[in-house]
Amino acid sequence: MFNRIISLKKLLTRTLAMSIALLLMACGGGDKVIDTGAPDIALGRWFHSATLLNNGNVLIVGGESKFRTSTKTAEVFNTTSAAWESAGDTLVKRGEGHTATLLDNGNVLIVGGSEEVEIYNASTGTFEATGSMEKARSWHAITKLSDGKVLVAGGQDPGSRKAKNTAEVYDPGTGEWTKTGDMQEDHTTDDMVLLDDGRALIAGKKFSEVYDPDTGEWSSPSQVMKQRLGGYTLNKISDGTVLLAGGGVVKGARAEKVGGALASHDAFLVKTMKVDVYNPNADTWANATSLLGGMENHDSTYLSDGALVLVSDDGAEKYDESQGLWVALPELLIARNFGHTATLLANGKILIVGGNAGANPFDPSTNNLMVGIARVEMYDPNAPVD
Repeated sequence: MFNRIISLKKLLTRTLAMSIALLLMACGGGDKVIDTGAPDIALGRWFHSATLLNNGNVLIVGGESKFRTSTKTAEVFNTTSAAWESAGDTLVKRGEGHTATLLDNGNVLIVGGSEEVEIYNASTGTFEATGSMEKARSWHAITKLSDGKVLVAGGQDPGSRKAKNTAEVYDPGTGEWTKTGDMQEDHTTDDMVLLDDGRALIAGKKFSEVYDPDTGEWSSPSQVMKQRLGGYTLNKISDGTVLLAGGGVVKGARAEKVGGALASHDAFLVKTMKVDVYNPNADTWANATSLLGGMENHDSTYLSDGALVLVSDDGAEKYDESQGLWVALPELLIARNFGHTATLLANGKILIVGGNAGANPFDPSTNNLMVGIARVEMYDPNAPVD
């Protein structure tokens, strides 16, 4: 009799659990990103760069595996075999604040942390030196111009962390850098995007500026709607306007004393839901529909249909341009804090790599507990939700 009672209790418990699970799925509370079986990366890391190569594979470079411990290692995700392969080592360590830019010839330009600049040669699978920059910089903004040259602006000195207002242009044809016009404001941990007319927009803590490649000069600054201290994303959408989404904002009156990519590690900073929209024709900013939740140090990519997707520490949102609204996507399988990357693959799935765990983003005393996340996951917009 006792065993029968235990069995009945187990049956009721299982039935109740299944009912709750079905209810959560019906309400969306059980949504998770579809894990399509991508294997772990060899080295868990954050603040790495991720570049979709012309052959459909993804190059992962540098980053940190522990707090302020940069790495020279690189890996390639082979989309044919769905496996990670070593890509060798970079010539110098590429830690926080470096960038990787796909050139028109299929190679990847890697900048940051040193005057030394290097190219990932996609044909040979090796890293090669190219022309050095005038001065080392990290946490700079970068974009490829319409003519295939690359504009690098702002950033900070890797040693002193002093912000810069200088800019340089890289010519892939010659492998040389040329100084171009200085910006009116210092820009560090900021982002830059190419506009439809060939100019480049850089955002900032308070102001944005626009670079004209024909003159090599920057426009007068335009004030953004909401002051941020880094950690936002800057993305052009189909109508040519630009969305500045999320970021770290000051809770208090210390806006001029703090900032940077690790802004969320300061207890007086908070993630914002605010989104600003830039009109390149009028050179003005306006308020746009806010995010569903605050985001900082997140990443952005696009779906195959061109829809903008933001991937934060544990969730994702898609921008519905037709309605000007943000739509919640399934949750990530694990929390990634910050410094992860989201890359659209040729098959329409989004590859999510890295981030860190073991630390409280709002408590600087836990920095040394950070460890890079090796687990990789994918979001498949066409798969049924579990």
